[in-house]
Amino acid sequence: MKRAIGTLATRTRILRGTLLFTSILFIMGVIFGAILVNVMGPEQRNELLDDLNQFFLHVSHSQTDSPGILNMLGEELRLVLVLWILGLSVIGFPLILAIVFAKGMAIGFTVGFLVQQLTWKGILLAAVSVLPQNLLLIPALLLASSASILFSLSLLRMIFRKGPAMVREEWLQYNGIMLTVGGIFFVAVLVESYVSPYLIGWVTSAWS
Repeated sequence: MKRAIGTLATRTRILRGTLLFTSILFIMGVIFGAILVNVMGPEQRNELLDDLNQFFLHVSHSQTDSPGILNMLGEELRLVLVLWILGLSVIGFPLILAIVFAKGMAIGFTVGFLVQQLTWKGILLAAVSVLPQNLLLIPALLLASSASILFSLSLLRMIFRKGPAMVREEWLQYNGIMLTVGGIFFVAVLVESYVSPYLIGWVTSAWS
């Protein structure tokens, strides 16, 4: 019993350390994405701003349909599946890190562009269009990525040390985390589908 508790405490401590590492990597991606905004030329900025205006106009006046929700849910669940598969491979570690960095870069670029082009309006739009679902998506992504990294490293360690087969508890814990993340992603999709469009419409109508 004491050995099991000690093992669980060790795994939890390692998971926390990995979470800290992936969080720092994600923040670096956000910063890099925000910096990329300044690299864009005037024509690219104008084109992207027009596209964003059309997007916000469409979202604020459209009704959420079931196919749209299923498409978004499919995209998010595919990401969970990819992370799960990468965790099962001994070469998944660098690819997982790349996904975390890329996700941070995408969010940093989006928020940075909105703020640069629309100033305080951009801050409001970022708060209602990016923040709500990502309050759920980002922690879930970091948790899934950290679990995948640890599982991938465990497989690698097992191969090089030729140790015993992976214990059942570690396998169940990995799958349990991924299922939990999948559930969180589902809730985040509902927020993005129903809450964010309402908030975007409210904000855009307030200054129109």
